Amino acid sequence: MRIENIEFRQLGNGRNPEIVQYNKKTNSEDEYCFTLLWWGKDKEGYAVEFIGNRPFEYDNTKLLWKLMWYGQRVLDAEFDLEFYKDN
Repeated sequence: MRIENIEFRQLGNGRNPEIVQYNKKTNSEDEYCFTLLWWGKDKEGYAVEFIGNRPFEYDNTKLLWKLMWYGQRVLDAEFDLEFYKDN
């Protein structure tokens, strides 16, 4: 899910689910992105891990909270499905 320049994504291939921020390269329409935070998983579920202070460096707090809420709901549902499948 992407809202403006912030995106929750799950790439698979051993990568943690994450929220990234997109920016445009100077004098170009090309975009690049960097990770603001990701979710780690343990036996109790998923938990957010910030990458340094990146989530606080930009004026995107409302968007970030919306995507954190959305991402946590998605991951909680996946965790519950895995738990009940195995039990």
